[in-house]
Amino acid sequence: MKISRKKHTTLLLLLSVALIITGIQASCSIEDPPETVDNGSTMTSHTMTAPTSSTTTPSSETTIPSPKPSEKLPKLEGAVALTFDDGPGAHTGRLLDALKEYDAKATFFVVGRVACENEDNMALIKRMVDEGHEVANHSYSHFDFLKISDSAVLKQISKTNETIASITGKIPTLLRPPYGNFDNRVTQLAKQEGLAIVLWTPSPEDWRYKDVDYVCNFMLDYIEAGNTFLLHDVHKTTVDGVIKALPMLAERGLKLVTVSELFDLKPGDIHPASWGGGGE
Repeated sequence: MKISRKKHTTLLLLLSVALIITGIQASCSIEDPPETVDNGSTMTSHTMTAPTSSTTTPSSETTIPSPKPSEKLPKLEGAVALTFDDGPGAHTGRLLDALKEYDAKATFFVVGRVACENEDNMALIKRMVDEGHEVANHSYSHFDFLKISDSAVLKQISKTNETIASITGKIPTLLRPPYGNFDNRVTQLAKQEGLAIVLWTPSPEDWRYKDVDYVCNFMLDYIEAGNTFLLHDVHKTTVDGVIKALPMLAERGLKLVTVSELFDLKPGDIHPASWGGGGE
């Protein structure tokens, strides 16, 4: 049976796409690093109360590197940097639908292993970029960077950058350390990989308080221009709360944008200069 040139070309393209997806998924694994910090590190840091955690198991303390963060002024007036951690998840598609409806943009700090674990997640990552959102680094396996070695931190960062780049064609420039935990050692390693560290100002602790109305009301009460607002798109209650809040935020004239649209951050920068808050 003869196959037309057009059909032959189509089959080759489909095969190529399948091979690319298979290759990405095949690399979607990493050896768990030891939960220890290099003893030879000579860098020091100062301890302070941790910000509202960006995961389900917050630590009680985090560290601030030296030099301390410097305040970055927003490039846009009346704009908020909306950010989501830990995804993509089962409800991220609905979130993207709603953001598109209200011409809102966000930065998604994705976990590398989650990003490439199946075709649906990879498609969501690609869709984020195609629709004008920003995809950033939230580590590969969500390890606490303060508890693993330099080489393990670098592996967590670089593997995630490689995974995201293989899906989107773009290398991330922003890193949010798991739990918001970092020190001067982590800051320097992030800078080495071309990344700025991004934390947050308010967050409803939506990983703890899984209530649609609470998430919605917290957004309406605490979002203001210049914020870097933290949420988690892996929770249905969060996505439903955001969808409920979007039309009311639009009525206020607030513009929801990506971190890079709102702030000019360079490798090694730490933003914001002060952070925390979460309704406690």
